Amino acid sequence: MQSKLHPDKFAQATEHEKEISDEHSRRLNESYKTLSEPLLRAKYLLKILGETDASGKDLDPSSLMEMMEWNERVAEMSSSEELTAEKDIVQKEIDEILAGLGKLFAEKNLEGVRTEITMLSYLYSLRSLIDKRLEKELSMKM
Repeated sequence: MQSKLHPDKFAQATEHEKEISDEHSRRLNESYKTLSEPLLRAKYLLKILGETDASGKDLDPSSLMEMMEWNERVAEMSSSEELTAEKDIVQKEIDEILAGLGKLFAEKNLEGVRTEITMLSYLYSLRSLIDKRLEKELSMKM
């Protein structure tokens, strides 16, 4: 579908046709990204179910404290081995949440879905922090 709608295929077309091609191509890319990224997909499913705010919800104080402490531990890690091991733990947490989201959606437990979306956002952020630290470690070794 992307190859049929790609703007390069419309190089000789009218401006209006180019605009339509650009718009369709953009929407197709957005749709692909939404479907391929679990967090975006979950937020989209919430919208389909009529939720106006699919951004998640605030974490309870103990979960928030846990995430802050986890961020601090990662910030204090000094070796790529520690960071890699921690990234594996974070990924396991992400995988567990993703595995449970389907059940929450099936049960129409939208409050639970919003909580898990928020937790996923924090975990994705933590994983990104670890990746940046690992890149920095790697660049320092070169």
